[in-house]
Amino acid sequence: MAINRREFIGGGIAALGTGAFRAAMAAHPLAGTVLPRWEQGHFRITMLYTGSSEASFLVFPDGTSMLIDCGDYGCYGVPLMPDGSRRAGEWTARYVLRENPNGAKVDYFMLSHYHSDHSGNGTYSAGRSADGTHALSGIGQAIESLEFATIIDRSYPDVNDPAPRPDTFDEGTVKHVKEVYAEAVRRGATVEKFRLEKNSTQISLRHGGSPLFSFTPLCANGKVLRRDGTVLDLGTVGGEGCTQRSAFSENALSIGLVFGHGDFRYYTAGDFEGYVTCADGSKINIEDELAKECPRVDVAKADHHGCYQAMPDSLIAALHARLVVAGMWHTAHMGPEAMERFGKATWPCLYAPGYFPDGRRQAGAGRPWMNDMAAESFEGAHAVIDVAPDGKTYRLMMVTAGDESGTILGAYDFTTSTKDDASGGSSVTFVPFVRTGVSPVNKPYVNAGVVARSGTKVEARFSGCAGSDKILLGAARNGMYVTWMSRTGGGKRKMYAGYANAGGGRWWGDGVTEMSEGAYHEMTCEITRGGTVRGSFDGGETAVWRGKTSGRAAADLGDFDTGLDMFIFGLNYNGRLWDGWSGETALYGLKIWQTGDDGAYRLVRSFRPCVDGDGVAALYDEVSGAPFYPSNGRLYAG
Repeated sequence: MAINRREFIGGGIAALGTGAFRAAMAAHPLAGTVLPRWEQGHFRITMLYTGSSEASFLVFPDGTSMLIDCGDYGCYGVPLMPDGSRRAGEWTARYVLRENPNGAKVDYFMLSHYHSDHSGNGTYSAGRSADGTHALSGIGQAIESLEFATIIDRSYPDVNDPAPRPDTFDEGTVKHVKEVYAEAVRRGATVEKFRLEKNSTQISLRHGGSPLFSFTPLCANGKVLRRDGTVLDLGTVGGEGCTQRSAFSENALSIGLVFGHGDFRYYTAGDFEGYVTCADGSKINIEDELAKECPRVDVAKADHHGCYQAMPDSLIAALHARLVVAGMWHTAHMGPEAMERFGKATWPCLYAPGYFPDGRRQAGAGRPWMNDMAAESFEGAHAVIDVAPDGKTYRLMMVTAGDESGTILGAYDFTTSTKDDASGGSSVTFVPFVRTGVSPVNKPYVNAGVVARSGTKVEARFSGCAGSDKILLGAARNGMYVTWMSRTGGGKRKMYAGYANAGGGRWWGDGVTEMSEGAYHEMTCEITRGGTVRGSFDGGETAVWRGKTSGRAAADLGDFDTGLDMFIFGLNYNGRLWDGWSGETALYGLKIWQTGDDGAYRLVRSFRPCVDGDGVAALYDEVSGAPFYPSNGRLYAG
């Protein structure tokens, strides 16, 4: 059994192995007691479980409160809780009334996107309000007993970003939302469109404030806020002829953001997930694009309930969360596909969905991630995260959802991780190199977050090149590729760089210096937009393009773009990963330059080997100010 480092601060337990979560939580002194009231200075987050909706309630350090989503939908293979005598919106409102320090007055309601399980609608309701203005469903039921000061919506007031949504959308969800907003405004609320901008003050503390509070917008309406403050339209990432934002699913338009309290970070992004389809039929995962801009966090709400395609490796690695929660109303939520991806994490992580069905437990028996599933989820529980006033520790309390007693089924204490913050800073220790290791099951590959194309220049310092062909950096699709690798030719090891087009044209360059096992090497190589490969290896001669397997001119390759991210230690071919390093390889540094529209090169990645605050080896990018972590394995510090 693998041993992972666990840290408990409250119970004084340390260095526990995989599967120790259950025993530690059951032994926690809070188990069996009643959830304590929120206290001034604490940041509290509750992921509620009702069995038919998603809703989370936040109380910031000064008592400012926010309800994010409040849905009403069917339940599929999971129980309604506490029972079916009330609908989800009413159960949610009753919880808020018990836990909100300001009673019925709630400062913010934010709707992540227009789906019934997040907002309710007329189909899933307890009828109409007494005056007939709106359906008693989801947020429409909550406003019967709660008073909201500000409502934040992804597309208000016209519900047309990036394309109009008719009132009939999602069984009348848009009509329902408009009616509820109109009634809330009549009662004194204001409604605002979510602002995707750096250093936004749209969400502020209203009851005294706190110098430790922060929030960072991440995405909305099919756009992503980059770390540098620019906004990426996801409808442009696949180039000409790709899926436009106007054709995105509603999930892909979800609001996403990170809340902070000192060193603590919490990620929530509704049901954000989906793909951009390129003109050639290949797909780009939009969560991969978001991952490039996400800071590390302590707690993450799983995108789209952790359904089968949500939460790809890149986002899991970027967030690096130690606690994952999810809104649950279906047996497919926190599904086996997503859980397998979560289970590859090389850092300790606890999974605490509101409910985890018996059938899923049996099907997952023996899987490593089942050892880190909170046992309280088997009974049905609200996940309550309480962050200490200094932001350096936080506690998960699993509170029974079977009744309204507030009984804590189990609890777990965490220390806040050292991480890169939303402004791009990072606390890491640089090391001479990171290595892949020699285990046949440890085949790490790191998403460099750069699209492979011509007009790219790479500088790399590495060692350990014996054995079969090994990829240093590469991407490929449908007969088109860009790659830097070590390769055997004529019985000798040489550095190789090349690219090809789908029509059969191939150009490449290789070094003149023979490479030996374990030797240190330096390589620079440029693949120009004019169709030339040139570079130097260990100070040897510059190599230019040397081979051509068709009659095409070199310029035919001058402007191609694979549309796929380049992977260090791996080549993504038709969406698959070739983890090509069969032996131990050490990387001392890697820089990538690419040309802009003006033809000039700019540095887009400058990776330095590092160890983060949790002792995990990674590659720190000095351009984005973020550590990059591998998938399918781990790196080792040198």
